[in-house]
Amino acid sequence: MATRGRRQGGSATRRQAVANATITHHPEIKRKIPIMEVTNQEGVEMIHDFAMRVAEEIGYEFQDDESIEYWRQTGAEIDG
Repeated sequence: MATRGRRQGGSATRRQAVANATITHHPEIKRKIPIMEVTNQEGVEMIHDFAMRVAEEIGYEFQDDESIEYWRQTGAEIDG
């Protein structure tokens, strides 16, 4: 009758191997894309002013209760 070989170690040995595994740190990713300024400060202010105008004069429609409650907590005027 042939005997089967037993595995060495066990769950405790495997846990110890996992706990003592080598941590590999990868180098920081280096961007090769140049940083570009899409607009200047005046352009940013224009976008902001327009967004505020839309909010004040036209408004936004949120259909989920979570968003509506968030805006209510910030003191926004809720209609409906």
